Amino acid sequence: MTSEESALAPADLTIEVYTTPGRPFASAATPAGPGDDPTWSPSSATLIYGARLIQRFPGAIGLATAEVLAQAADPGMAGYWETLFPGEIPGAGEKVLPQLLAAGTLDLEGNELRVIRIGQADTAHSTVLHVPSLAAVITGDLAYNQVHMMTAETGEPEREQWIANLDAVAALEPAFVVAGHKKADNANDPKIISESQQYLRDFSRIAAGETTTAGIVARMVDLYPGWENLRTLWHSARTAIARKNG
Repeated sequence: MTSEESALAPADLTIEVYTTPGRPFASAATPAGPGDDPTWSPSSATLIYGARLIQRFPGAIGLATAEVLAQAADPGMAGYWETLFPGEIPGAGEKVLPQLLAAGTLDLEGNELRVIRIGQADTAHSTVLHVPSLAAVITGDLAYNQVHMMTAETGEPEREQWIANLDAVAALEPAFVVAGHKKADNANDPKIISESQQYLRDFSRIAAGETTTAGIVARMVDLYPGWENLRTLWHSARTAIARKNG
């Protein structure tokens, strides 16, 4: 291989995942039962890097799709986060917005990183990142990894679309799948795709048959006893009952 060919060859990439533990957030609501204390789910951050990370770091910029950028710039969203985490959210003069990601791909040292607008996950306008050279997908909040799934922004039709979107990720045949919310010590195993789908099916089935929030929570806990952050389940169950009652 010539020096020119070497310079153009894709570099080997490394992927690392750090997961913050669950943490309390501010809420005036009275807990309705065990585990309903306001707790934010453990959240993952994924770093993908090659040989020139340190050289590029000083000029690093944030990138976001148009839908995400619009929410980041929305003062109402800043107010929402400030309510949950008072004193921790940058004010208007300190906020640094990401730049618009105009293309559907990024190049990292000759490796293509594909930004896929997947659509419905636990919220609308979600994206996932596919790294073919690592057979990896960073799913954001499309897949969960043994943390109760936040379904509060979905009805049954949205959950059906969510399940279909997980099928689209499975079709990429990834070997490494990072959930946005995961148990810190869990492996990034692709089985979480089907596990997340089954959780959504179970939640829809149980929510359709139950008439109380506590009833949904109890039956889901029976099926998923080791999953973290019951608060998310309580929140999702409350919303499901509210939808059912109109």
